[in-house]
Amino acid sequence: MSDVTKYMARIVPAVGPDVSLREACKLMREYKCSYIAVSEKEKPIGILTESDIVHRAVPENMAFMTTPVRDLMSHPVVSIEQTETMEDANALMKTLGFRHILVVDEEQRAVGMITLLGLLRYFEDQKK
Repeated sequence: MSDVTKYMARIVPAVGPDVSLREACKLMREYKCSYIAVSEKEKPIGILTESDIVHRAVPENMAFMTTPVRDLMSHPVVSIEQTETMEDANALMKTLGFRHILVVDEEQRAVGMITLLGLLRYFEDQKK
């Protein structure tokens, strides 16, 4: 069993809930990631992913320049504590059908993100 910190992405870009979708997308591109945390007072309140954008924002013709991320983010945020295992993360992602799970510390601050790539790396290591 391995804790999630070994396989999590350590960069979790974050924006406030009133930032435009355009600005959030620019940040995702800058960090080359498929997610962005939405936070207030250093606590995550939601998450915005490429999937949210492709499956909801584009078909609904949302105005990327003016629509705030709060209108599209998934919330409440689903997270896993950094002390939990990759087996726990896998079970949670499988049960909920999620591709991303935010990793938080004991004060519920974002410290990482478990992605499908992290799960793939974990399972590859288990074969060795």
